[in-house]
Amino acid sequence: MRRQSRKRFANTVILLLCMAIVLSFLFSIYVSDYYHATQETASSLLSDDTITVIKGDHYLAMVPTVETEKGFIFYPGGKVDYLAYTPLMRALAERGAVCIVAKMPFQLAIFDGNAAEDIRTRYPLVSEWYIGGHSLGGMMAASCAARNVGEYRGVVLLAAYSMSDLSGSSLSLLSIYGSRDSILNLDKYERAKSKWPSDATEIVIEGANHAGYGNYGEQRDDSAARIDSSEQQRQAVEAIASFMGLSSEEEQEVAR
Repeated sequence: MRRQSRKRFANTVILLLCMAIVLSFLFSIYVSDYYHATQETASSLLSDDTITVIKGDHYLAMVPTVETEKGFIFYPGGKVDYLAYTPLMRALAERGAVCIVAKMPFQLAIFDGNAAEDIRTRYPLVSEWYIGGHSLGGMMAASCAARNVGEYRGVVLLAAYSMSDLSGSSLSLLSIYGSRDSILNLDKYERAKSKWPSDATEIVIEGANHAGYGNYGEQRDDSAARIDSSEQQRQAVEAIASFMGLSSEEEQEVAR
């Protein structure tokens, strides 16, 4: 009986090891297939007289050369290269905020939902923090804000909804999605509005789709946009800048 028990135990261990190897193999295949940043992002990675680009181990920061107390931490969409959002972040940084996009393990924010907390400590001169993200990144950013309410002024959701209840918090919230977005689950989005704080704003960008906030090409199952990604990003930046109390597009032109 003991020999049979040992044999069953050994067979069980071998089976579990084989299953672990297969699951690890399948996971590696899954995470290696992601949306890469396009060549259009290259120019946004260069420092100049107005923006200093800092590449950390797990983030990329766009820091205005003028002093600012405002900061924005951004979580990328699921299985999207974080560098795909650098044009969006640079455009917002040019309005006068330290803008940082987090690099997530395996391009999935679920594996480091509290990434913003480490990033914040690296910029002690910023006293007014906002957090946001795209799609899955937006959900995880909202969860991070819910866990650390006193550390953030507001939350920005791009084609996303919050799974965490923010309704009793002092946070402000900005939600943006496109009229051509066929990936965002609108039923879940509408139900999640009950979790919004009282200070919430919703903006629908006409003709915009799900993928246009980043520069990573077309996304599977998304609808074709009726505006180009640069226009979608321009409108998103304008809305976020207003939400954060940054300079408007007109003010920026005058400053130039």
